[in-house]
Amino acid sequence: MATIHDRMSVILQPEDEKRRISPGPLNVEELHRIFSPYSVEEMEIYPISDQVNNPSLDDEKVIAPVKEL
Repeated sequence: MATIHDRMSVILQPEDEKRRISPGPLNVEELHRIFSPYSVEEMEIYPISDQVNNPSLDDEKVIAPVKEL
């Protein structure tokens, strides 16, 4: 991620999404599982539109791959 940004957001597994936003504290095991680094092998890097920075555009199309200029 360092080539893209100096910070990395937490990437949740689908099975952890609801638990992360549910009321009540997470136990130690859940914290370790949910906040462990995402596998590099599972990630893919590709250019996307700079429209992703526009909060008024709530559409999956803004994260679709674009041709590099």
